[in-house]
Amino acid sequence: HAHVRVQATAFVCLARHQNPTPPPPPQSYHSSTLSTTVLMPPITILFVLIGSLGDTLPFLALAEGLRVRHPDKYNIVFAAHEEHRPIVTEHGFGEGFSPIEPSIVSAVKDTPEGKALPTAGMLNGLTAAKAFFGKLFVQWHKGIISACLEHHPDLALLATFPAYCGLTALQDVLPRKIPYIVMHTVPAYPTSEFLPATLGYTLPLGFLNKFLWTVGETVSRSQVFEPLVDSIRAIEHLPKMTPAQRIAVAASVSSTPTLYIFSQYLVPQPQDWPAAHRVIGSLVPEQDRRTLISHNDLSRPSTAITYEPPEELAEFLESVNEQSLPLVYMGLGSMLGTVVDGAQARTVIEAFIRATRLLSFACAAIINVKGYPLDNPEAGDLPVLKDGERQTILLWDGHVPHSYLFPLCDFIVHHGGAGTTQAAVLYSARRVPRGLETVMEGAAALVVPCATTSDQPFWGSVVQRLAMGPPAINVDKIDGRGIARAIEEGVRGKEGEVWRKNVGKVAVEMWGEDGVGAGCGVVEEMVERLQLGVEGSDMYKA
Repeated sequence: HAHVRVQATAFVCLARHQNPTPPPPPQSYHSSTLSTTVLMPPITILFVLIGSLGDTLPFLALAEGLRVRHPDKYNIVFAAHEEHRPIVTEHGFGEGFSPIEPSIVSAVKDTPEGKALPTAGMLNGLTAAKAFFGKLFVQWHKGIISACLEHHPDLALLATFPAYCGLTALQDVLPRKIPYIVMHTVPAYPTSEFLPATLGYTLPLGFLNKFLWTVGETVSRSQVFEPLVDSIRAIEHLPKMTPAQRIAVAASVSSTPTLYIFSQYLVPQPQDWPAAHRVIGSLVPEQDRRTLISHNDLSRPSTAITYEPPEELAEFLESVNEQSLPLVYMGLGSMLGTVVDGAQARTVIEAFIRATRLLSFACAAIINVKGYPLDNPEAGDLPVLKDGERQTILLWDGHVPHSYLFPLCDFIVHHGGAGTTQAAVLYSARRVPRGLETVMEGAAALVVPCATTSDQPFWGSVVQRLAMGPPAINVDKIDGRGIARAIEEGVRGKEGEVWRKNVGKVAVEMWGEDGVGAGCGVVEEMVERLQLGVEGSDMYKA
């Protein structure tokens, strides 16, 4: 979903204006910035998220980092889709949870506009985006304002969609503006070094990349985002934005603290980005982290030790291990049953099963069918496995942490989400004996983009560019034979050996980054400026 550009200058709050009686202050802490003797109330940070589960997990990792560094300094509150309340609560941030509805995943699945968006293509993409996001932005806007009214945040951390919806609509009227930091899972600022995420990776000449960024920015802003902002302003009984306001909104993006939560070893920091825009690395929850022991070894994520899989999964994995079979994972995450629906959902699962049958060597496969649309007559029931196949093929309808499963995998087929792309590298890397030495290797990956107007093709291009897997196969081109060829090469082929070594090499570099630490540093710098009474544009000086 990260193809939507952010055009926001201020996250504003109605709380102090419409509800002048603030809630009782939380427990105080000793300020290390102003004085070691002055008691300061905790800083309330509102994490505002709209997206899939994979979009939520990195923010939980950052919240954990802040809590570990300063247990009493921050009052951290989440505003997100109701379906994410359980995992937010599981990580210890359920108190004060504010729902933002409707869920974008449900909207893609259940509305005609949502079903049309992922495959709209370049020509119809803007029209489809405007039709889909028009009503959603109004509803999301109400949820964000409600969260502000309830929690009175001092600072906001905004994912891509919240950074846009409803914020510029109110910036010039309400008396209190809340400083904010934007976080993206995909590049979202013009550069000559690569293309916008929906167009692949790069063109031969840098100025062509920059030109397409500029054209895309101009058209999407004038045809989609500005009209949506005006519609939200109308709801708030505000006039349309003036030309000067529109220009100021667009210009402010370069100075807004913006963190890109992917590794520079996958997508290097562009040299022509402004200082406020930083690639900081992956944000990994504490339980999933691995320690970089050396460039030839990594610790195991604690999840691999402490997670207890359901009995069916545990028995299957034990059988695979006893037979010494290579293991392949195939799954499309939240795309199955939403973007990939009806007859196409059945075609994909059948292709995954057929690929396993076509392999020239014995192999086990876990096929994730969570989200399969059993209620859709075009999809029908799940395909039936043949006699004996249940020993080597598991149709898994449940959640399992990537940090637990991917270390066991020898090849991974996924949809190309930003989080899954990075997880496939981070968790599958391990030491493998080769002759008289051991080397770091990981599972090669085949990316199957499902939403061609999203960032999925971009991550497919990244995997191919870094020689960590074969070229991506769009979901509408998927077939069992093509998947089987990719698995054969990735597990047993000569080129696959190169892919596996590159995955191991990149994983070691990625685990050497500290994305959570870098993100916490930016937050703490903003908080320090708040405590010093810095206001206006000075809050955003890089």
